[in-house]
Amino acid sequence: MSVRLIVADASHKTGRILADLLRESGVRLTTSGEDAVISYGVRMPEGRLPTLNAKSGMSDKYEQLRTLLKAGVRVPPLYGEAANIQFPLLARKRQHRAGKDLMPVFQPEEIPWRLAAGAQFFVQYVPVADEYRVWVYRKSHLGTYEKTMVRPAEYKKIGRNYKNGFAFRLVDSDRVPRGAVDEAVKSVAALGLDFAAVDILRGKDGQFYVLELNTAPGVEGPNRQVIQGLVRKWTNWVKEGYPRRANVA
Repeated sequence: MSVRLIVADASHKTGRILADLLRESGVRLTTSGEDAVISYGVRMPEGRLPTLNAKSGMSDKYEQLRTLLKAGVRVPPLYGEAANIQFPLLARKRQHRAGKDLMPVFQPEEIPWRLAAGAQFFVQYVPVADEYRVWVYRKSHLGTYEKTMVRPAEYKKIGRNYKNGFAFRLVDSDRVPRGAVDEAVKSVAALGLDFAAVDILRGKDGQFYVLELNTAPGVEGPNRQVIQGLVRKWTNWVKEGYPRRANVA
């Protein structure tokens, strides 16, 4: 049995790591004549071949949030839909990466200004206690990273990402918040995915809010424990004859 691994263009470095790990685990990769497909961040058309994460690569982040909300997942309140929304807001674009689109909105008259500057929707700013990236395969929790400030002098823009001085630190399994895992598993199912790295914040109010799902997350640093666990799940999927998700007919 052979498998084709399809990786989003922006994730080519991670794609090479994934391909090496799959080969090491005994999976035969091919670029044609495959028996099954694994997608890493690329939305796949309906087809006859078994495919992991065919619905990945959902580029419209606004629709992603609305889908999660309808499924009962807690997300930051959406301006124009949530009742009693409070300022400040965050102006967003429907398509974005690494929080580069974030623009603060402090009062109502700024909304048309942000729209003129390219914003396409708004969410309420939630004061952050902690922020996590929770990796999930189907209903299994693979591991959780916490976004930790390590280079304060680089915090020049809003957003908790590498360019703003943050790093991902693996959280010990006994310290992972169960509430974050539950929301992550629910989110993956809600979007019809097989796996994702789910960005979740714990607000100062103690609630967990799902920010977005990453279907082609990058791998930072030498600690690849979680992505190795993901590849083991893929390998088992191949060896078991490509079983479908339990909630898929």
